[in-house]
Amino acid sequence: MYSIRILQTVILKDLRLVYRGGTLSLLFGITWGLLVASGILTLIQYRQAQEDREIANKLFRQQWEAQHRGAHSAAHYGTWIFKPLNVLGAFHPGLNDYSGTTYRIEAHVQQEVNHSNAEGKDNLLRFGQFSFALILQLLAPLLILFLSSSAITAEKESGTLRMLLAQGIKFRRLVWGKIWVNFLLAVLLVLPAFLIMLSALLLVGEGVETTLRLSFIFLGYLSYYFLCVLTGVIISVRSTSSKISVFTALTFWLLAIVLLPRIVINMADYKFPAMSRATFDDRVEQGYREGLNGDGPYYERAKAYEKELLSRYGADNIAQLPVDVDALVMQYHEDYKSKVFTYYYNKVSQTFNKQQNFINEAIWINPFIGIKRFSSAMSGTDFFHHQAFFTQARAYRDHFIRSLNLEQAKHSSTDEVHRTLDPDFFSRMKDFQYREFSIKRILELQKTVFYGISGWILLAVLVLHFITKNHHGK
Repeated sequence: MYSIRILQTVILKDLRLVYRGGTLSLLFGITWGLLVASGILTLIQYRQAQEDREIANKLFRQQWEAQHRGAHSAAHYGTWIFKPLNVLGAFHPGLNDYSGTTYRIEAHVQQEVNHSNAEGKDNLLRFGQFSFALILQLLAPLLILFLSSSAITAEKESGTLRMLLAQGIKFRRLVWGKIWVNFLLAVLLVLPAFLIMLSALLLVGEGVETTLRLSFIFLGYLSYYFLCVLTGVIISVRSTSSKISVFTALTFWLLAIVLLPRIVINMADYKFPAMSRATFDDRVEQGYREGLNGDGPYYERAKAYEKELLSRYGADNIAQLPVDVDALVMQYHEDYKSKVFTYYYNKVSQTFNKQQNFINEAIWINPFIGIKRFSSAMSGTDFFHHQAFFTQARAYRDHFIRSLNLEQAKHSSTDEVHRTLDPDFFSRMKDFQYREFSIKRILELQKTVFYGISGWILLAVLVLHFITKNHHGK
């Protein structure tokens, strides 16, 4: 009991020193200031982006419903759809800054998601956007490692370690006391960030699902920071002075948290190189012109389809058909081009999936890669969410164009009625509805992150157990 009371006194002493220490107070103040400034700026940008998007959606819808033109002209006129925004995605932009957020719908053309924030911005490509995520993933771990790496060496240098051990405190218990003190400081350091995020969710009226996602993000970061504290204390136990421990911690931060994640991404790209955009477009065009798997070239497929139509309606020539053959042939070519696009996109997607799996496996080597992936996944801005949006947007585009072509095909080619559609038809076209991943699905995709960080925490605990066994504070 006596040693426990002494340990409690040491813990309270550490907290008071941190509170009174001008340097640490300054660092905490700077971090909190950056978080508040970033939070306010992010919320303003989110509201502006959301307002712009709502105005654009409303404008495109009004223009669509007010048009007076034929189905084919309307298909060429097309429309735009946008990747949905949410507050968590604003705090952690993830791939949205690089992959784009808009999708163009147009006849005869299979677009990709475009208009990324990184276009023409070299600084964004190199360093990423200044955001909540950047502070939580880079700056906060640096401060946590800086604090925890001197937890034991400070006691050694002040001469209090031998005194504490002489009074009956076990070294291992002292080490764990330091761990919980530093973890508490880590929680206090980043707690304002999550309070700001929670306030933003409540302010804009996000649902329970988004709040639950924020809870998982918070738990993920707590695990991440706990591992940082364990790492810093291990460094402190094995170091002979605070200068050495701080230098080691800074070196570790630079290698494990800054450089190695970039190296892993470059290795994934090198090991599984993706098809270039130009090559992809060329193969899609060639596949459409020449045909896939022996389907025959463009003109042969068109002739075969016209013969099929004549046989279906029991007609001898095109003029006898009660439908607009041009519209049906256009839709046939649309379906075939979509088939070719899907065929080659699946190949590209397989390469991207291999890259993602490679990065996931790297978490077993460096768990600090995982928190960025987990945070962006819960924020809806990771690769899998982008892929889901693109897939759903393409499906909506194909349905959109098909509806117009089939509407035109209802009339024969000699019937002038089909030249201009009834405005009621345009108003009946439904808007794009994006279906988000469930939390369960996200957790399934990110299970490697959970296992990886948990495994490294367990390993760090075992290392601490080993290096503190029979340790006399030397």
